[in-house]
Amino acid sequence: MKDHISELKKAGLTEYEARVYYNLLQKHDYSAKELSDQSGVPRTRIYEILNTLIQRGFCTELPGKVKRFKAINPKFAFKNLTEKLDNQLEKKLDHINALSEALTPIYQEEKDNQFSFDFVEVIREKARVEERLEELEKQAKFEIILMIKSPYLVNYKQIKALGSLKAKSQDVSYKFLCDEKDLNNYDYVEYIQIWKKIGADIRVASDIPIKLIIYDKKTSVIYLPDKVRNSNSFTSLIIEDRDFAKFIRKTFDHYFKKAVPLKKFIQKKGVIYVE
Repeated sequence: MKDHISELKKAGLTEYEARVYYNLLQKHDYSAKELSDQSGVPRTRIYEILNTLIQRGFCTELPGKVKRFKAINPKFAFKNLTEKLDNQLEKKLDHINALSEALTPIYQEEKDNQFSFDFVEVIREKARVEERLEELEKQAKFEIILMIKSPYLVNYKQIKALGSLKAKSQDVSYKFLCDEKDLNNYDYVEYIQIWKKIGADIRVASDIPIKLIIYDKKTSVIYLPDKVRNSNSFTSLIIEDRDFAKFIRKTFDHYFKKAVPLKKFIQKKGVIYVE
């Protein structure tokens, strides 16, 4: 009995409503006094509870000189409850949408009247960084450039297994600048080949100063090492600003022009190169 009462309460009934409805299910019909005695609901409250259950579609009052009450089949009672909840939810959603539209101009007016850092997003959680980078890559229209060095966000072998580094559109070009120290790791070399296969222009430089990605000349992602936690942790800044992207792109271009093409570097070092 306790389990059923508990489940009825989870469905939205109060303690007294659940007790009364559960007892109504066990017999064809009851008087209010019988229900009070059987369910433990005080007689001063029993009619109030029964009227509420009638309104909610869980029981009905039988005709006759003495008031008697009968449960509604749960199949129909909960269907009624579901429909009412759906209607309530729909009304709440309409209210929320209307409220959102009403409040947005107030928010926007406030932001237009003062300097804002809304174009800067700061992320420290690795999972959230991965999620945002995937979103930005999918949204890219024509260009993604990367200046990357270890430690890396994801595992090389995991990337190779998933084959996840694919341009989302044939119109998207990739430029990839990697640190020559990382090419001592064979797994990393294979990882680089994935970028090469999707048509990335890959070059190798020494002593890359910073990790960054720029999407479509407007969105910049900069990784700052977290010196407080540990050397492998990073704080990621995502900056939506064309002027800043143009400025930071000059840093990339400076190193990219002096860098050695991947194939030439690998052949010189005697590392196996895969077309």
